[in-house]
Amino acid sequence: MKPKYLLIALCCIASQASAQRIQSSCTASDSVKAIYRNDADQMALRRIKENKFPAKDSINIPFYHSDSFLRVLFAVYNLKTAEADTVARILKIHAFPKYDLKACMVFADSTAAWMLKLRNKITPCGQSTVDALISTYSLKYSYSTSGFKASHIVNFRSEKNLHMSKMAEIISRLPNVYMVYDGGYVGGGFDISSKWYDDHIELLYQYGWGDCQAGCIYSRFWKFNIYPDCSVEFIRSYGDKLPNTSIEFESKPSIALQPNPFSNNFTITNTQGPVHIKIINMQAALVYEAYTESNELNDLGDLAPGFYYVQIIEADKSTWIKAIKN
Repeated sequence: MKPKYLLIALCCIASQASAQRIQSSCTASDSVKAIYRNDADQMALRRIKENKFPAKDSINIPFYHSDSFLRVLFAVYNLKTAEADTVARILKIHAFPKYDLKACMVFADSTAAWMLKLRNKITPCGQSTVDALISTYSLKYSYSTSGFKASHIVNFRSEKNLHMSKMAEIISRLPNVYMVYDGGYVGGGFDISSKWYDDHIELLYQYGWGDCQAGCIYSRFWKFNIYPDCSVEFIRSYGDKLPNTSIEFESKPSIALQPNPFSNNFTITNTQGPVHIKIINMQAALVYEAYTESNELNDLGDLAPGFYYVQIIEADKSTWIKAIKN
């Protein structure tokens, strides 16, 4: 089957205003819930941290906070207007993944007794905090000898979304732990942000393009107010005029980097045609750049061991992947 494309000539008005509240619905099917679950949890964590709510010290993401965001996201999704269709179905804007909600990576002394047990797939491992976290949150883990210094890596993963940065903070204080990496992404290009008022919640959808690694040259915004009865008021759209956009509706395999962690080389899979690759370190500095048709990079031995972000740029999109250099 050939991919199906929709060519959108979105010649948006520079600024629109509307005082009309339209009744919508704050419920959705399980398939739509799955689409917005990560958004709701990301946005809940942002609000919890920004306002220093007591839940900031919880590894679980409280249902009340997450469900509040799900309801307003559903209200916009269910709205039958051109503006709601643009942000929810055409551009498919989501909250920027500032936090990794399912995994954290622990670098610890490979000679520690509990690390030796984890390496040999023995649990409980004897480190009381680690054992409690594994048991309480049903964590899975993988073990890698590809750390740096004298460390090995334990990658803990949860089936459900969690406040992984809080878990990382707890683990980082343990003896024999050198560092914990709790994920998250740099750059931008899309986002949903919120403001809370006494009688409504404001959602601001952002779509950006053009060097979004540095903050995006161009951006357009759509603002909606959502009320307790699930009615929605579209306020206005503003920003740069959208280019003609080709949206592909046929799903494709995710782009991946293999192996990861890598030593001297890696291969990018599931791309089409030549790609432009940038490697950025944790200080946001560009340390490597290449254009390749084979999707293979073989001269990475000079990179210092540690964490990197790899940007894979194709003709019509950009993908970010977290990577570790041994």
